[in-house]
Amino acid sequence: PWITVDSLRAAGHTIEDRFQATSPWVFFHEGRGYLAFGQFQVFLAPLKPNMIEFDGPLVELDIPKRAGEATEYIEGPMIHPIDGRWYFSYMTYKDWDGRNTSFAESDPPGPYIRYCVADDVHGPYREPRHWIYPVAADACNYAHSMAEYHGAWYLAYHVPFGPGRQHRQVAVTKMTVR
Repeated sequence: PWITVDSLRAAGHTIEDRFQATSPWVFFHEGRGYLAFGQFQVFLAPLKPNMIEFDGPLVELDIPKRAGEATEYIEGPMIHPIDGRWYFSYMTYKDWDGRNTSFAESDPPGPYIRYCVADDVHGPYREPRHWIYPVAADACNYAHSMAEYHGAWYLAYHVPFGPGRQHRQVAVTKMTVR
């Protein structure tokens, strides 16, 4: 089934005008598949065993969407259970569309990979923290993924480089989770 702004509104969801049904992420919990997606808002859909049909209603996650006058969550939602808690990671910018009060004055402007933690998969996710800092204030967006390997967690990501910063370079780093 296609997910669009119109289909979400028809199902009774309140959708921000700039919302896009982008950045799909599939994860598994207790043998069940889930689809997370969205820009500026995040929705979670349980999946049937065939992985191509929904198995229940879409639920909007309780995430930090705004901080002060700025957008906090922008895109790239990923959800992982780590040590009994849920980690929600995503891409954002410091000062995307205003003053973001969840950043310190000393944090440089530009794109970040950040995360929040919750006790339940649906949230509330609070207290955003940085994983990846900007390479430049005018840099393009970042993308990331995470994986567990031999009991340790790793973050793979791309950051822009070069003239015009439209090219990307890829890195993998061992994560510290709190």
